[in-house]
Amino acid sequence: MNKSWEDVKQSANIVYEYLHEQFDDVDVVKTIYNNALPQVITFILADWAALEEQPQELLGHIDVIINGYRQLQKKGYIGDGEE
Repeated sequence: MNKSWEDVKQSANIVYEYLHEQFDDVDVVKTIYNNALPQVITFILADWAALEEQPQELLGHIDVIINGYRQLQKKGYIGDGEE
């Protein structure tokens, strides 16, 4: 099932904050990347792949982010297109 843009954004913010602690409590997607969620997804997946140990508590969020990535690859946007 495809996740919504908001679901992917929320998971991206959570994982980004974990990977880059200086951005704690910041809406990174909105504030830093000007809502460029595809760009944030790319950075997160690259950082995630480079981790020596991937925290288990974030795997659900990574699955949501990968879902968003696959939607972008398949149809060019995230969600149902009505957001």
